[in-house]
Amino acid sequence: MPHTRRFCTVLAAALGAAVLPSRPATADSSLQAVINLSTGYTDNVDLVPENPANARATAEVSSDTFASIAPGLIFSHLSPRITQVLLYSASFRLYAGSGGGNSFSNTVGYGVRFALSPRSSAGLDVNGSSGRLAALPVAPQDTLVGTRAAGDQSFAQATAVESYTYAVGRSWRFEQSLTASLVEPNDDAVQIGLRDSFGGSLGLSKVFNSHAFTASAHATESSFDQGEDEAGNDLGDLRTITLGPELRWVHDLSEDLSTDAMIGGVAIMPAYEWDKRDQFPIGSATLRYQNELFGASAGYQRIVSPNLALAQTEVTHRVEARGVLPVPIQHPRFRNKLLLSGAAGYSSGEFVRAAADATQETVGGTKLWLADLSLSWDASAEISAGLRYQRVWQEVEDPDLMLDEPQRTRGQTILLVLQGRYPARQAAVLPRDPSTRVDGGLLQEDVARDEMRRQQSTGDDHKEAGGEGQESEGSPRH
Repeated sequence: MPHTRRFCTVLAAALGAAVLPSRPATADSSLQAVINLSTGYTDNVDLVPENPANARATAEVSSDTFASIAPGLIFSHLSPRITQVLLYSASFRLYAGSGGGNSFSNTVGYGVRFALSPRSSAGLDVNGSSGRLAALPVAPQDTLVGTRAAGDQSFAQATAVESYTYAVGRSWRFEQSLTASLVEPNDDAVQIGLRDSFGGSLGLSKVFNSHAFTASAHATESSFDQGEDEAGNDLGDLRTITLGPELRWVHDLSEDLSTDAMIGGVAIMPAYEWDKRDQFPIGSATLRYQNELFGASAGYQRIVSPNLALAQTEVTHRVEARGVLPVPIQHPRFRNKLLLSGAAGYSSGEFVRAAADATQETVGGTKLWLADLSLSWDASAEISAGLRYQRVWQEVEDPDLMLDEPQRTRGQTILLVLQGRYPARQAAVLPRDPSTRVDGGLLQEDVARDEMRRQQSTGDDHKEAGGEGQESEGSPRH
């Protein structure tokens, strides 16, 4: 297919552009093999609705047991000024009875961070994947609370992200980024062809002791190939521009507690037709708590995004909570090795599109409830096991479906997971975004697992772990 060749060409060009710098005299490298094995049960293999609009064209709700295997390799390289990570992973999911639900995917990614000078740094991330991707996310703390539950989907995608930061004085920082992506559905049931987007953002940050303010602006142009009509005529590409400003405020209330708030606006319009724009307010507010072992966050978001396929805009309100907690068991085999992590949330979205009189009209919406919980045990620095449960409920109201009641989708999954990595030590990980706290602090809910594995691989005594120096093994300090 021409679109598939275009996808491969863009991905190859992006990977080729990421030229590896020369190796300094003092450097460290590692090659790590990883594997994820799981088996479980789900009562809705493809996350299909209970009352579909077209029962004949939609698969019936079915339950089944499954087994998954996901091997991978991670190459990492750390030098005084450069951090690089190259990874490849494959994923296979096989169902006992629902052969149509079997899935396969493979992913390749490369990331690099350059310390250009004492004040400036740059980064590049390139990744691509293809296959039939499973509906279940990797980890509960990373579960997305969105407005549409979806089953396995077949597609190929590639993404490239460039970033640059420059410290202007001791408290000012300039940030810039560019993002390009391609997505091509490979499912015969999808009538939409290649989708692409290109965008960028500019930001300026100012730090006042425990407060940090960031003013930024972003713009993205997106399009998708509409294919051909019944007569075989090319319908061309539908293009949309999204842009707007944002103002963000991060406040460190204490060494462990912080708040994160944002207000802004979004304008969405057909490409270069400013008089046909739709304008929406956006915002978010999050409270985070994080120490060396425990992390939790709770927040609200109002998100606006265009749906090119339906020529409408989705306005979503989202409330969610996430966390990770060590289980306080003092037995030597389990002490500081059991982690309870999870995510729960609710989202409500509305579909808005232009009416005949050029005003906005609401044409339906979605409601989604999601809960995801996991209990994991780090048996050693190389091996961990866990038990995981996920449940999702969704209701969709869409006049185009011509249903007397909302379309309902429900599903639950329970599985046992075994993870392995060898060697346990990884020479480098890419530095994480420090913007969740003014002081950089502890950055992600999974920091507890990182800290435990670091101690197990180095032999450090957990009691000596303090509130500083919580970077993952091999991460460069800023």
